[in-house]
Amino acid sequence: MKIIITESQYRRISEAIAGYDDFNMMATHGGKIMTHFFGFIKDLMHLFNGINEMLESEKKISHIDLKENLRAVIDVIDEITEAFKIGFRDFSEKNLIRSGMSLIKSLNILKQKIQPLTIAGPAIVSNEQILNMLEKLSTKSVLKLKDFVEEHEKTHNRFMNILTKNQNKPKRDFN
Repeated sequence: MKIIITESQYRRISEAIAGYDDFNMMATHGGKIMTHFFGFIKDLMHLFNGINEMLESEKKISHIDLKENLRAVIDVIDEITEAFKIGFRDFSEKNLIRSGMSLIKSLNILKQKIQPLTIAGPAIVSNEQILNMLEKLSTKSVLKLKDFVEEHEKTHNRFMNILTKNQNKPKRDFN
């Protein structure tokens, strides 16, 4: 048996079953998850900016400094992946989850490709080779990150509309 519903009916149903009957609790829970997750995203962006500065710098870059930055990128990718697993299982927004999964996949590919560079010595791979490879790899991840942030913004606006619309309504009793 198929049930056909309109787009507006679907929106009302998805709002009602978004996992919360208390919209203040929804905002508190979602806010904590997103603050934690986006803190790691911010850390990653700082690392990418630092690497970008290395790319543009005229100064000689220490192999050790470069490796430390790569290890930091790997650590932050691990944190982002773990935060995504924990925080996003509660979200019902398929587009946000899909975009997040695409971001995680891209970041894990980046991680797999830069991990060997963290143990290779300067005799095997030069700083210039590392920086060139990193520039190519991080560009793709930054684009996925941008896509995710845009999708998050849409979801955030949607939930803020739900919260605003329902903040003064009494709590529903589903029993």
